[in-house]
Amino acid sequence: MTSDRPYRKALLPEMARDEIVRHSGTQFDPNVVQAFLLVYEAIEKSAIGHQREERALAA
Repeated sequence: MTSDRPYRKALLPEMARDEIVRHSGTQFDPNVVQAFLLVYEAIEKSAIGHQREERALAA
């Protein structure tokens, strides 16, 4: 979803996440979606924390 395809442009990560959540229970197994969200949120928090550390070091 986050890669360009011949038939569509790549989605932003947030848009792909929303698409996965929207289709939970139809196209995607709800248990897998919940696991995906836990990992996605952990990575997002880690990236935000890393950005804050970089800003603090630059200051």
